[in-house]
Amino acid sequence: MQKARATSINHGDKNNTYFHTVALTRRRRNKVTKLQGSDGTWVEDSQVLEDMARDFYIHLFTEDVATRPRVAAKFPALEENLTRSMAAISTLDETRRIIKAMGGLKAPGKDDFHAIFYQNC
Repeated sequence: MQKARATSINHGDKNNTYFHTVALTRRRRNKVTKLQGSDGTWVEDSQVLEDMARDFYIHLFTEDVATRPRVAAKFPALEENLTRSMAAISTLDETRRIIKAMGGLKAPGKDDFHAIFYQNC
């Protein structure tokens, strides 16, 4: 085993017979030649194998509505006056006041600037 590992280290990346033999062996080992169907029978036909694989992933990634948690029902609705105040456009003075109140060297925003940059503008 150790000799094989040393050979792989010395010759594994070169474009030689050893490299191609290892690649061919790995390709043969990783190739799917048959799958077991839902009824328990083994299938070897390549077209049926493709259909089985496609159907498996379609089923895997298709969202089942019954299993999706209902998050909206777990939170109370906002009052109308809060909704309006959140949708309102802030004034320039309000924005300046908020920026000045921020910690200057806290985590930077999406633009990678710390708040101190804006506080000194």
